[in-house]
Amino acid sequence: MHLDTIAELLSGIAEKPGAVLVSGADTLVPGPLYVMGFNPGGSAEGDGTAESLTIGASIERSRGKVAWNEWVDDNYGGSGHSILQSRICSVFKELNVDPRKTLSTNALFVKSNDAGALERPWDLWWQHCWPVHRFLLHVVRPAVVVCLGNGEALSALALLRHPRPGQGRRYDVHWVPSDADQSADGQWEEKVTFDLGEYGQHSCAMLGLPHPSPRVSRGWPLTDRAREKIAQARDRMRGWQA
Repeated sequence: MHLDTIAELLSGIAEKPGAVLVSGADTLVPGPLYVMGFNPGGSAEGDGTAESLTIGASIERSRGKVAWNEWVDDNYGGSGHSILQSRICSVFKELNVDPRKTLSTNALFVKSNDAGALERPWDLWWQHCWPVHRFLLHVVRPAVVVCLGNGEALSALALLRHPRPGQGRRYDVHWVPSDADQSADGQWEEKVTFDLGEYGQHSCAMLGLPHPSPRVSRGWPLTDRAREKIAQARDRMRGWQA
């Protein structure tokens, strides 16, 4: 049922390369944590299968995925985990949560080799992706949202801070995962309230960590101050009620 709603919301970009869920369909339930990367990486051409090519096909594939998380269970080229996967896994370990039981997704659902190559990312966010996140936040009702990327120009955290266009802000910048654009110690917001439209509102904490890209070195391994903020997130999750 939830996947049907997501498919309907994304009908306008269903044929674009990409994916919605990084975790299994069984994580589309209330839970204390919501983890969000920036966008699916890798080749936009995929491996030749329908599932690897389109957002619509990825939604259909999700129907059979349970007890699974791509960041943990898939190999991003070569043998074993990539640097990006290892960094993300370290975040789940610090949070003391099971990634296979945690709603995991990306801010933007369109795949690209380089995030800077995405066409009109802010329009993609406002018109297509944010409506899905509003629905997902309504379903999960998390105590904490963790953003993997906290740069000011264009990141998962920046997108969440701007669910609609704001006056006096430039939106023509391209995302570059650089040390200069990341807060190495993370960013913790004790309370944010999201306007979920027809679903009402949802208040939770938000944690922005450095992007796990291997091109980002400052902040990895996680700093002591970042770990302190992760500890705050753990404490917040302990008191979670749907």
